[in-house]
Amino acid sequence: MVDQWAESVAAIKPALYYFPTSHSFLPCSLFLVFPARAPSNFTAISPAELAQYQMLGISEGQGRHAGMQAGFQLALLVTTLAMSIVGGLLTGKGSSDTKTRVTSGGNGRM
Repeated sequence: MVDQWAESVAAIKPALYYFPTSHSFLPCSLFLVFPARAPSNFTAISPAELAQYQMLGISEGQGRHAGMQAGFQLALLVTTLAMSIVGGLLTGKGSSDTKTRVTSGGNGRM
C-alpha cells in the first residue's frame, strides 16, 4: 500500500515539472521516459536533433504537448488512488469479517 502511494505521488512531479516547457527546451532523455512526448513528425526537426534521437534510439512518438502528458499522468494518478482505496476497503472489510468468525467460534457472536 505504501509503495502504491509513493508511486502515485511520484507521478505528480514530472507532470508539474515539464508542464510549461516546449520541445525545443526538453532533454532527449525525457523522450526515453515518456515516448509519447517525442515529436510525431521527425521531418520537422533539425538534422542534428534527428541524429541525436537516432543515436539514443528514440522513435517518433505521438507528439503530446506538456499539458496533454500532464493530463494523462494525473488521470492515471486518480485511477491508481481510486483502485488502491477500493482494494484497501475490500481488504479491511474481509479481514474484519474473518476476525469476527474466528473469535466467535463460527456462531456469529463475540
